[in-house]
Amino acid sequence: MTDALTTKLDAAATRAAAHRLTGAVLWRVERTDSDWSWTFGEQDQPIFIASITKLYTTVLVLRLVDAGLVDLDKPAADYLPAGTMQGLNTHGGVDHGGSITVRQLLSQTSGLADYFEGPGGFLAESLAGDLAWTPDESIERTRRMPARFAPGTSRAHYSDTNFTLLGLVIEQAGGQSYRDALDTQIFRPLGLGNSYLFDRDTMQRYDEVAPFFSKGRPLRLPLTLASCGSQGAIVSTLPECTRFLRAFLGGELFDPHWLPQLTAQTNSVFGPLRYGLGVMQYTLPRVFSPLDPMPRLVGHSGSIGSVLYYAPEKHLVIAGTVNQMDKRQLSHQVLARIASLAARD
Repeated sequence: MTDALTTKLDAAATRAAAHRLTGAVLWRVERTDSDWSWTFGEQDQPIFIASITKLYTTVLVLRLVDAGLVDLDKPAADYLPAGTMQGLNTHGGVDHGGSITVRQLLSQTSGLADYFEGPGGFLAESLAGDLAWTPDESIERTRRMPARFAPGTSRAHYSDTNFTLLGLVIEQAGGQSYRDALDTQIFRPLGLGNSYLFDRDTMQRYDEVAPFFSKGRPLRLPLTLASCGSQGAIVSTLPECTRFLRAFLGGELFDPHWLPQLTAQTNSVFGPLRYGLGVMQYTLPRVFSPLDPMPRLVGHSGSIGSVLYYAPEKHLVIAGTVNQMDKRQLSHQVLARIASLAARD
């Protein structure tokens, strides 16, 4: 890696930091086949990783499958209290809730509405005034929203409801709270001492975490974030995010036979983002960057500008955030530029 590359990477991150919408702009790139790395911004600054949390939830689900406690192809209702899935997906006059499988939740193919960001979801209310809710309340909100399609088709719809339900499956099948499962199965084994679940017990730490912005101003939404649980409530740092992703991809957290299955089948969810089995895949046609093509990326994004991806063909782990939620494509534009530059060497 050259000084010229470092200069170009610095310039890409600096342009993002100068954007009028962004909060703290932090980036980290590591090669898994050498000791090279590049960083931008305060690396020990805690951040809300938002929906990157879903990768951690995916780990906990796959561990339960490996332990024989969950079957991906059995109905989620088999692992949840009676009535939990009832009425969640009524499509064509038929209630499909009871037939939705764990795999369909994990792959965003359940057809469930998104209780959080969907029309009539909690997000708009939260932005108007910080709001708290429970998983049961999120499930009840989903029941009042129209399902997108019946489960079992080749379609996908990104829904936070899927991962809220997976959090409940983890608790019911594993016999631990979601928070304790994170601590005992991921954070402590990997030595992630600065990573934790942001919930009612840790809300007092809100001001330690980098603020995220809307319309150029910091938002203060502790109740909202503490309600996001298994869909998006982890706080971490970029070095601990990259340590986690290395373990995720290196077979340290679940049986490595799952790795090729995570992206064996993907479905479109947002533009160039496709969803596999608990992971996102981000690809761009070469026409968008003919001179510096972006490598295929596998990982996850968060709605407040956080990204955590691996470029398997180029041995790159990339973590970053722009800490803003108005221009959703901004973090992916910066990610594409950084990945393209780093992949050249």
